[in-house]
Amino acid sequence: MVLTIRRFIISALSIFYIFIAKYGQMKKYLYLYITLLTIFCFKSFAQKSTQLYIPKEIKQAYDKGTRSYDGTPGENYFINKADYVINVDFNPETREIIGEEIITYTNNSPDTLERMFFNLYQDIFKKGNMRDWDIGPVDIHDGVQLTEILFNSKKIDLNSRDIRNRSSILEIKLPNVILPGEKAQIEIHWNFALPARVPIRMGTYGEKNYFVAYWFPKVAVYDDLVGWNTRGHTGNQEFYNDFGSYEVNITVPGIYTVWSTGVLQNSEQIFTDTYLKRIEESQKTENIIHIITLDDRNNNN
Repeated sequence: MVLTIRRFIISALSIFYIFIAKYGQMKKYLYLYITLLTIFCFKSFAQKSTQLYIPKEIKQAYDKGTRSYDGTPGENYFINKADYVINVDFNPETREIIGEEIITYTNNSPDTLERMFFNLYQDIFKKGNMRDWDIGPVDIHDGVQLTEILFNSKKIDLNSRDIRNRSSILEIKLPNVILPGEKAQIEIHWNFALPARVPIRMGTYGEKNYFVAYWFPKVAVYDDLVGWNTRGHTGNQEFYNDFGSYEVNITVPGIYTVWSTGVLQNSEQIFTDTYLKRIEESQKTENIIHIITLDDRNNNN
């Protein structure tokens, strides 16, 4: 009924406009006509728009029960999981990182996965890749070098069409699908050179200090909104990752000290009693305890 009346009023305004034009008073009443027409059209549109705009992906998640309107996870919400066992060697003389990893991937989604995607963040330095700023030619290289990939112990041909590498995203067409609730094991061997001059979140500082980050192939996120997240890393954006556990074995020359997050598992193998006592003391106090001091370094202890 409201729309019928409104159409009637707009029609009446049109007749009113024609009537005015006929009698030569168009200029005088033209602004009044436009103003009234705009008001009635806007009110009609406002009455129709009773809901706020919701992106298609969010709306679909509400319908599937993976998200809720109050912001809490829906009863069908899921997070896939990737657990890593990584062995890595770093050569400070060449800045080369050589690693191998075994990833146990758990598909908690209701979907059957025919492909997997991985982030190769250091491909930001790959020749020809897109970046958010110019980094110059010094640290440009051929990207992360993949030397071997196995899926559930089955070797994948790195030169086949089952492998695609674009931007900083590695895509693998799987030899076998991963069903909902299933686990799969992926083994990857790789290497690349740490940047010498351009410190984009990582690199060489001074002559003998190295900050190593985002250095291993990492499974992309498969979520309830878009499925696989395949936007490549170009420099500015932050990172989106699944939860997982990490067991990491790092090998460097003996004169170097490694600082890392995580819980050290083999302190008795790499530290003398002096340092072990300091580590033990640091776990019992809120005071700052220097495990390795400047004097220790100067005395080459």
